[in-house]
This record gives sequence, structure tokens and C-alpha cells, in this order.
Amino acid sequence: FKQKTAYEIASCLVGSEMCIRDSSYSVSMSENNDAVVVYQSYGNSKWEIHAKVYDATTESWGANATVSLTAQNSNNPRVVMFDNGDALATWGYYTGNRYRMHWSKYTKSTKSWSTGAMHSAANQSGYSYAKMAYNATANKVVHAWQQSDGSKNRIFINTFNNTSGAWGTEVILSDAGQSVRYYDVDIDNAGNIIVSWSRYNGSIYVTQARYFNASSNAWSASKTFTSSATANEYNVNVGINNSTGDATVLYSVAGDVGWFYSQYDLSENSWTTNPVSLGGVVNPVLWSLSLFLSLIHISEPTRQEAISYAVFCL
Repeated sequence: FKQKTAYEIASCLVGSEMCIRDSSYSVSMSENNDAVVVYQSYGNSKWEIHAKVYDATTESWGANATVSLTAQNSNNPRVVMFDNGDALATWGYYTGNRYRMHWSKYTKSTKSWSTGAMHSAANQSGYSYAKMAYNATANKVVHAWQQSDGSKNRIFINTFNNTSGAWGTEVILSDAGQSVRYYDVDIDNAGNIIVSWSRYNGSIYVTQARYFNASSNAWSASKTFTSSATANEYNVNVGINNSTGDATVLYSVAGDVGWFYSQYDLSENSWTTNPVSLGGVVNPVLWSLSLFLSLIHISEPTRQEAISYAVFCL
């Protein structure tokens, strides 16, 4: 079983890691059944981020810990647990005029959390809607979030190296000038990363993606998938193959246009020429009810080389 952060779609539960998410709490488990939950709690006249850790060896929960700073409000907690029982939590922390990304690392051997600290750029604002994906073989966590550059919401990303215990360099993936929404992220065994999102082009939202090649340590140029000149593209989901590094982007087009996917071939360093239609009708009512399709990466527990993808409708 390859631990991976469950993909978050609005406030729905979906994923391959047994991970529960909404805007106020997050849960993750390790392969040895240790578990961690982080959640938003009101105390001391402020919204704080609290955490509790379950130790599978002793079959008991530890004490409640306040992982955020308490001088200002915190929101949008996310967490992943590593195979050794350590964990990484992130959240938004209000710094007096804007929310910025804060984080804390849990160490199982000392049963303690590090002091909450900022890792997002100090000149940016409006941190929100974060997602994290963890790959145990790469031993890295990819953290992506939506944040304002001062005028438009854009996709930001950073990578935490669990071996060194350090964050990398923050990157803004989406282009300036227009806002983004509906995004997803995944990482494979080699540390290759796929990120996709919907970006407004002045008239409609179109799906875009970028691929990080770990071997060359470089991001690809932004790829735009436009399956309709007049219909919005939403519900972006991604998956990456641990064996080949190939990636898949799945998205829907509003109205009667349906669902599409496009694949990135790592060996060819290229995308499929045209997105492939899966058919179907996207009912606008379903969007208001938060019913979505999700692309989920599945690894067979006893044969990790056997990789497949599944599509679920919840």
C-alpha cells in the first residue's frame, strides 16, 4: 500500500489514504496504523489549530496539542503522516493583514510538535484551499494552495523533503492576470509532480497543467486543454503512475459536453495531442450539490508495481 494524501474535492471525502478533509479538520494514517488528526478549535478568543496523535503500539491517543501560534486566527488545516509515525501539518495563519502558510512537524520519538512557522512568501496574501500529496518512496510531501498575488488568485506550490526536514523553494505555477480554481496535485516514487487547475481566460475557465521533472529539476511550460470554446472546465483531478512517471489530468466541461482526460508521456516529454472525451453530461445542479468525479491513484498492497486508476462518482 503506497500512502498518498486523499484528493480533496470541495467538502467531500475521497481518496486512497483513508484521509478525511474539509475546511476545519484533516486526518491521516501511516502504514503501521498510527494516525493523526488536526482541527480548528476556538479558544483564547481566537481560532487555533489543534492536533492529536494515535499510537498503534500502545493503542492510545496522545494529549491534545496546540500547533498554531495563538496571537491570531488560524484556518484550513491539512496533515499527512509519514510511514515512521512522524507527521506534517500546514494551515493558514493570520498575520495582522493577511493569511499566510504556516507549518509544524510532529516527531514520534519525542511525541512533540515543532513551533509553528511560516514558509510562504511574506509579500503574498490570502492563503486558502490547500492540498497535500505524500509519496513514501520519494519521502516528500507536495503542498499546493490557492493564494492571491495581490489582485488575482493563483496556484502556489512547495515541497517538503522529509529526509532533510526542510522545505524547498516556493513556486507560483499559474500565470498572472486571471484567477484560478478547482485544482489537484500528485507526486510519484521518483519525485515527479503533476499539478492541474482551472484558470479564467477572460470569458470561461479552462483547464491547465504543469509537470515537474525530478531528473531535470524543472517545471514544464503551462499546458492548456480547451475542449470547448464556450463552456467552463471544472472538477480538475490528477494522477501519476509510479512506474513510468506518466500523468493523467481529468476534468469536466459544463453543459452537455461531458468529461475529458489528457495524458502526459514522460519518456516523450509531451501531452496527448487532443483531450479524450469520456462522454456524459455535466448537470449544473450536481455542482451545487458538490457531486464530483475523482481520479484516484491505487497501488496494490502486495504488488506495488501494479498501478491502476479508478474513477469514482460520489
